[in-house]
Order: sequence, then structure tokens, then C-alpha cells
Amino acid sequence: MAAFDLILFDVDGTLVDSQRTIIACMEAAFIRYDLPIPSAAAIRHTVGLALVDGVAQLLAAMPEGERVDPYAVAEAYKETYLARRTATPAPAPDPLYPGTRALLDRLLAEDRLMGVATGKSSRGVRVFVETHGLHRHFVTQQTVDTAPGKPDPTMIRQAAAEAGTVPARVLMIGDTVYDMQMARAAGAAALGVDWGYHAPPSLTAEGARAILKTWDDLAPYLT
Repeated sequence: MAAFDLILFDVDGTLVDSQRTIIACMEAAFIRYDLPIPSAAAIRHTVGLALVDGVAQLLAAMPEGERVDPYAVAEAYKETYLARRTATPAPAPDPLYPGTRALLDRLLAEDRLMGVATGKSSRGVRVFVETHGLHRHFVTQQTVDTAPGKPDPTMIRQAAAEAGTVPARVLMIGDTVYDMQMARAAGAAALGVDWGYHAPPSLTAEGARAILKTWDDLAPYLT
């Protein structure tokens, strides 16, 4: 019997390198409200959280942030994201990390059940799936529109139920401490990746069984 019934992936920083888009949209949102622009490192550290939670974290780090509603800044981010996506010519899509497409195709061919659990909205996941032609790959898509944001364990619990299993039979793969904390809270296993937005030692400290350096490192954990 396989070690896990469901392989659950984070999206940003794990499957797709979206930092260029995330940073540009966040910078634009802060500029709109005449706020200091957060550093790229600070923005990357919020990736994985629900958008409004990430904005609130950035605002809390600056005195000027007290006067601004994080929901308003989050809406400005969404408007900028949509404008970029519908611009002519459209910007190049955020790329999958090396080896990601081959891995997902291989797991699909092996009849592995896969899903995503992400701080993205449902619309953001739909764009991700359509852009990369992944319509057949994920049996469950957990977003902040259908569950509380990470590190709340609800996404994993819902994903397990949709896949007909229990959290203890789920493997969560992500690049942030929020992914590891969510897995631990749900009673699921977790692996980290070293190409994302949080440092690997922080992932290990939060419960990652191991840190993948490439997707080839995943195979031993699936047997």
C-alpha cells in the first residue's frame, strides 16, 4: 500500500515561481495608499498566507500602516493583478519550477490522487490551472475562498474528505512555515522544498520530514 492516499501541494513558491507578479502587485497596492514599499524579502515572507493576512502583516511592520485598512490594500492588489492579467500584450505567465510539469504528469499517470492547498483565491487557482493545462491533475482545490487561511488545518481536512481519506494519509508539500504548521495541526505529514520563499531550516523546525532539493527527491516518500 502506498504511504499516502493524497499528495497535497502548495502553489506559489512550490509549483510555480510567482514572486515577480506577487511583488509587483503588492508594491502597486502600497503605492496607491502612499505607503512605504515593503522589501521584496518581506513580501515573500507573507506568501502562503491569505492575501489580507499577508497585507496585515506587512502593515503591522510600519507606523503608517495603522491608518490603512488591510482589506482596502488587498483589494488594490487584486485590481492590479487583474489589470496585469488582462493587459495587452499580456505579461509572460509565471513559470512552473523546473521538473514540476514532468512530476505532475508522472503522478497522474500513476493514478496518484493530487490536490492543491493555497493562499490563492479560487480565481487565482483557476488561472494557474488554465495557464499550465492542469485541468486533470487535481482532485481537490483548497483556497481561501473555501476555508480559513493557513496555518489553520481546515484545508487539509477538507481535502482529505474530498479524496475519501483522512489527514493522517495526506502528504503536504510546501515552501513556507505556514504549510508545515497547517500539516502539523491537521495531523498530516509534510515535506519542504528548498526553492521557495522560506528558508529550509525554518521548515524543518516547523515539522518538515525532509527538504526536497529537486522533485527527484520525492520518490522515496511515496512508496
